[in-house]
Amino acid sequence: MEPQEQHGDLALAARLPEDVLTDVLRRLAATPRYLAISRSVCKEWRAIIDGESLLCTRLPFTGIFISLAVLPFPELFSRPSAPGRPAVSGKLHFLAPAVKVLPDGGCDWRGSHCIQGHCNGLILLRDYVVNPATQRWDRLPERPRDNAKGMVRHSRCNEYLAFDHTVSSHYQVFRIPYFQPRCRFDNDYDPIEEASEWPPSRYILHVFSSRTSTWKERLFVRQGDAAGTVAETRQFSRRLLSVYWRGSLYVHCQNNFVMSRFTSRALLHTKE
Repeated sequence: MEPQEQHGDLALAARLPEDVLTDVLRRLAATPRYLAISRSVCKEWRAIIDGESLLCTRLPFTGIFISLAVLPFPELFSRPSAPGRPAVSGKLHFLAPAVKVLPDGGCDWRGSHCIQGHCNGLILLRDYVVNPATQRWDRLPERPRDNAKGMVRHSRCNEYLAFDHTVSSHYQVFRIPYFQPRCRFDNDYDPIEEASEWPPSRYILHVFSSRTSTWKERLFVRQGDAAGTVAETRQFSRRLLSVYWRGSLYVHCQNNFVMSRFTSRALLHTKE
């Protein structure tokens, strides 16, 4: 009988005038958790909550992280913390030391805490995903040996973070191929690979989920035409960034094409 009662309640709520329903939902603004649950009830409720901006999804602005490749850790440009509030560490002192001193007096910089990416308050380092406000962090497990099925030679992977605090406390890290510029002194290039289209119509990437704490293979299917060939893609060597917007991760890839991946549904699923 419970599903019938819920269905009846929804049917009754649907008869309310929009202004009355808006006022009812506005009374939940003091409890964002219940408002977020109400937003997932139906399209009509979601449209009202989003249209009236009832649910504040913006995180408070604390400062700007500055990450330089020549430094082993970032810096935080911000105002002094308010009295009684913990200060946010720009140097991420709560992590393991970024630089190890070697017995011969040299330094091992492989543990550098340079920022690789960020998304909605989390920052992605080479080996960690960090929440600098709460000083909580996860160490990423060892990367898969094969970066991607069908990956060509002279390539590596860039990593991109996807996190939506309004949907789930879990996050994902995507490994996306990056082709290194061609060296004219190196002839170890396969002509067939260089002439193949990129991205291919179907290819597999590795994605890390904090829900399972593992890397898993994900199949991606291209929509539309290829951006070019592998050889043409190598000509774009600038740093490529990403942005998370309305449930999808958009990555500016080489050859000036944009890869999008819908992530909110995957963040919500208990099984992947």
